[in-house]
Amino acid sequence: MRKIFDLTLALTLTLFITGCSAAPKFQSQACPKAVASTPIITNKILIQFTRLHINLIPDGNSLTVVMPTDYFFRLGSPRLKPSTYPNLDQLVLLLKKYGPAKMKIMGFTDNVADPQQNLLTSEQQARALLTYLWVKSIPAEQLYAVGYGDRVPVADNATVTGSAANRRIEITVKASCV
Repeated sequence: MRKIFDLTLALTLTLFITGCSAAPKFQSQACPKAVASTPIITNKILIQFTRLHINLIPDGNSLTVVMPTDYFFRLGSPRLKPSTYPNLDQLVLLLKKYGPAKMKIMGFTDNVADPQQNLLTSEQQARALLTYLWVKSIPAEQLYAVGYGDRVPVADNATVTGSAANRRIEITVKASCV
C-alpha cells in the first residue's frame, strides 16, 4: 500500500511540477477551411514507416503510432539515439498533417527490472519523445506524456521476442477536427 501511495504521490508531483494537467480531452469539431482534413494513410505510407521502425495503425480520424524503444532509445535509458533522428523527423512531418491534434505519448517496458524503475524509465522515454516533438514545432498544448511501466504488456514477457514487443512507445493521435 505504501508503494502505491509513494508512486501516486511521485506522479502527482511530476505532473504538478511540469505543468501537465489531466489527460487532454479528445473532442472532434469541424475543421476551419485553412486546416486540411485528416490525412489518408495509404499502404505506401504504412510500408515506408515500417521500414523506419515505426508502425502506423490508422482508425478513422485517429492514428496509433507504435515504436520499439530498443531501436529508438539506449537500453533502459531515456536518451534518444541520434541515429534515429531522421526516422523521427519523418514521423513529425506526418503528425503535423493532422493539424491541431491532441497526441498522447505512452511509454511501456517489459517486466525485467524493478517495477518502480520500469515506470520511471517508461515515463522518461515518453517525455523525451514529447520534447523531441515539441522541439520540432509540434505545440506543447497538443502533447501529453505518460509512462505505464510493465503494466500493459502486449506479449508474453517469458520470451525474448515478447519482452522486446513490450518495450515500446505508443502515440495516439486524434484529430481535433474532421
